[in-house]
Amino acid sequence: MKKALLVGINSYTTQKKLRGCVRDALDMADVLESIYHFDQLIIRTDHEVTKDSFIQLIENTLAPVPGESDGVRVIYFAGHGGRVYDSINGDEIDRIDENLCMPNYNALDSSTYLVDDEFALILKNAYESATFLHMYVILDSCHSGTATRDVLSSKEWKDVEAELLQSPLFGKRNPLDTRFVMDADLTIPKVDLVAQTSVSREATDPPGLDGVLLETIPVGQIGGSDPVTHLLLSGCDSQQTCKDVPIDGGYHGIFTKTLTEALRLQTNATWQEIQGVVNAVISKPFNQSPQIEGPATMKSLPVFT
Repeated sequence: MKKALLVGINSYTTQKKLRGCVRDALDMADVLESIYHFDQLIIRTDHEVTKDSFIQLIENTLAPVPGESDGVRVIYFAGHGGRVYDSINGDEIDRIDENLCMPNYNALDSSTYLVDDEFALILKNAYESATFLHMYVILDSCHSGTATRDVLSSKEWKDVEAELLQSPLFGKRNPLDTRFVMDADLTIPKVDLVAQTSVSREATDPPGLDGVLLETIPVGQIGGSDPVTHLLLSGCDSQQTCKDVPIDGGYHGIFTKTLTEALRLQTNATWQEIQGVVNAVISKPFNQSPQIEGPATMKSLPVFT
């Protein structure tokens, strides 16, 4: 069985309002229903969503159906993403947790956001109750890279922006990416102009967080290892912002817009190939590098299988 939860939040009480998130959730729902034939879609928007209801919806979506022996689950979120002090378990070397922001977001009130540690635990529990499920998380929100991880990795701390600029994937297309872009004819109209008029999906940091970010952090551990319970596709890395952009007469998240186009055109592609296409199209003009995190076996699967 294929089930999906899709959440899009444009309307925030204390944060700048967004324009493309609800449309993004509906666009992704259309792709899942019309192209990939999902059996059940749950869609929630704006003030229909609270932290408690979001958690309950995730758990219900991920729960196996009686008699089910295989299946696909998708959790999609478009909205503000933020950063808060790591106050749960102290597992972050930079002392900062990434979060997904509910409509009533307040960086000082943990009942208004879901942090990466909480999300990771929900996914871990779901995986342990039904290891046969293939679980996919798709996030079009700021700081969404590592947003479902809670396990430290052995990667040494580096200047993240410098590392991205040196990456062979940053703003470049390898032969595989070029072939896919050409075959799919995947284009974003007037991409440079669109990039100039983009709006970030970044929530306000709590007081003093800038000071933590500017501190010199000793060589150690950062972020987390790839999750083993699910595959995460995020619109940017943990240091970047996702962009809301005007395209085709309305606003869209550039990550979701590009991703849904690729998913419509390349139905036999693997996740690794889809991520390569999306990264090649948007990473340089929008300064956001979509991430794919999870087991290598899942990255090489055809999409939504």
